Amino acid sequence: HILERLPAPSDIILAIPEAIAGLKRTIIDVIEKYEPRLVEVQASYLQQEDDLLALHFLVTGRLAGEDSTRVSFQTTYDKTGLIHLDA
Repeated sequence: HILERLPAPSDIILAIPEAIAGLKRTIIDVIEKYEPRLVEVQASYLQQEDDLLALHFLVTGRLAGEDSTRVSFQTTYDKTGLIHLDA
């Protein structure tokens, strides 16, 4: 289950910056597992000085197939443990 793999927000905050690398890897692993139409997935941490209790990531990839369109979206892991996607 996806949520079982995510650490508690308070654990991430206490373990920054090391926890960011683990969360980036989890984001990539989940996308690669559950969204096979997206390949070459990368996640980059976006530090936001005005929102220190949430972790923001830019996720990029390429649509599989002949078109190979590049796509990107932002995802936020907030202090309550919710994950938000912004296309």
